[in-house]
Amino acid sequence: MKQLYDKEQVFALSAMSGTPTAAVAIPYALERRALFFGAFTGSGILRNDPPDRYVFNYRASYAEETAAVVHYLIKLRRLQPRQIAVFAQQDSYGDAGFAGVAKAFRGSASTTAPFCGSTTSAIPLTSTMRSIS
Repeated sequence: MKQLYDKEQVFALSAMSGTPTAAVAIPYALERRALFFGAFTGSGILRNDPPDRYVFNYRASYAEETAAVVHYLIKLRRLQPRQIAVFAQQDSYGDAGFAGVAKAFRGSASTTAPFCGSTTSAIPLTSTMRSIS
């Protein structure tokens, strides 16, 4: 990146892949007022409020993606919310996905809250449940 910006004098950085790459690239691009476009990640680090002036997202956030899945399951497939369980990583990636599910549940007429169990444990879901309200 440094060579591209300093020596090749590019004005934009595009098609970065993954959250770790974006986490390093965004501060570099923002310091230099370089356009950062189309990173292939749904991470929240690309979605500040207010938005960063030079960061343009190409794809949906992880939260938006999981909310769309819940909407599909409830509205189109006619599943009951109590039939949906979430297994998520215990990190920012898993938290972002779970946040989308929780938001979708709050937006539906459901009084049932989603539960999240860790995929890193082999114990029953009921022993590792995390509920939102």
